[in-house]
Amino acid sequence: GLPPRFAGVTFLALASGAPDVSATVAAIRSGEYLLSLGALTGAAMFVTCVVAGGVIIVGDGAKAKGALCRETAALMITS
Repeated sequence: GLPPRFAGVTFLALASGAPDVSATVAAIRSGEYLLSLGALTGAAMFVTCVVAGGVIIVGDGAKAKGALCRETAALMITS
């Protein structure tokens, strides 16, 4: 089976991403393509800036600077 930590992270990501996916699908079905792109990039920017920033502040600095830089660069390239 899955290790508990991996399973928890995977299911948490699926559960927290479900509203974004459903909102995007609804926007695309109604023909609002720009709204769907805005919803996805807005959620990604919120997670990268607010959540990652909060974790860095609470955790006394970035522990995995390489991963943070990689994720931020990927967000900037894809947005």
